[in-house]
Amino acid sequence: MIEIFKSSKDGLQKIDVFEPGCWVNVVSPEEEDFERLKSFADLDKEFVGYVKDPDEQPKAAKEKDMVFIVLRVPKESDNDELEFSTCTLGIFIYKDFFLTLAYDHKNEIINKLKVLRISTKKKIQTILKLFLLNSRSYLDALKKINKKRLSVQGELESNLRNEDFVQMMKLEKSLIYFSTSIKANSILIEKLVSNNLFTRFEDDRELLDDVIIENKQALEMASIYSNILNGMMNAFGSIISNKLNKTLKFLTSVTILIMIPTLVASIYGMNVKLPFQDNPHAFGITIIFSILFCTIGIILFRNRDWF
Repeated sequence: MIEIFKSSKDGLQKIDVFEPGCWVNVVSPEEEDFERLKSFADLDKEFVGYVKDPDEQPKAAKEKDMVFIVLRVPKESDNDELEFSTCTLGIFIYKDFFLTLAYDHKNEIINKLKVLRISTKKKIQTILKLFLLNSRSYLDALKKINKKRLSVQGELESNLRNEDFVQMMKLEKSLIYFSTSIKANSILIEKLVSNNLFTRFEDDRELLDDVIIENKQALEMASIYSNILNGMMNAFGSIISNKLNKTLKFLTSVTILIMIPTLVASIYGMNVKLPFQDNPHAFGITIIFSILFCTIGIILFRNRDWF
């Protein structure tokens, strides 16, 4: 799918034909889309392959009069093992226009850029706004992760269920993906600082500074939430271990106490001469002794906090 946008007095307008100073948005292109793009943009197959690779790391490259950038952006995961994940977004900067390329339909950054007040003629400024939107999207996604963490934490405090621990693991994996992608984006942004194309004008420099600040905030927030989640998982693990130890201690104590009447019954079950064997109340006497010894054992165990 190919969309072409150009800024006007009424805002961002969608046009049918390519014009200089426009923004071309390409999503999951087919062969006919590439044929149409050839009339105004020559997309290098190697660069397209980078964007198509879901695990590609952020990078920047320059070829002739075109600058190519790969950015990792957040998205809600379509994998049952994750709550949130990241995907690639390709940016091609030409002399008279810029082009964005994505292969994931859940890429919400482009949709956010469409409703933003932008000037497609100022392509560098628009791309920096795209970077800023990306950093803020990470912050929004991190807040959602923290909100889910608090919800699951409340469930675990009332009832330790396996389903809640699985949910915690999903959030932990999502934070790992986010931290890795944000760090990689930071390295890319540092490279852009030294590029005159992105620092030529004062407005662009200010936008780039905002991008750096927002990206650092996202990285710090991801690190904080990850540490909190790890600490909470360790705490609940300790609680489970403590409960298990108490259960085993209780069962061991019960087993020892049960052995007392078993021992008495075993002694009086032997075929030898025993006290009270001729007494008509021998059974009652052995029961009384068993209860007495068990009571003494319970008192001793309670005094030592074994029961």
